Amino acid sequence: MKDDLAKRLVQSLKDAGINFVTYLPETRLSQIIPIIRDDPDMELVPVASEAEAVTIAAGATLGGEEAAVAITPRQLEALVRISEARARAFLRDTVTVEDAKSAIRIMTV
Repeated sequence: MKDDLAKRLVQSLKDAGINFVTYLPETRLSQIIPIIRDDPDMELVPVASEAEAVTIAAGATLGGEEAAVAITPRQLEALVRISEARARAFLRDTVTVEDAKSAIRIMTV
């Protein structure tokens, strides 16, 4: 990822009001993490698992923060595919929130 793209991505997070980010150490995030870490307006929390990332982000949200979980594009694509497959299994044309929650549970076990 080019440095300019990483900076634009972090700025987009800030523009969306995100000020708390959890992440799994991942080489594909290596250009984004230092930018977030060096930003005094954002808090960055490394975690050991996806479940821990989601739990900490949920707690931060309950505490009034605007939280995000940093995942790789490959992980996001997998979540979308699992959600779509679950919707098809229930003979639906659209993905529901429950489909997405189920996909997250599958990916974190």
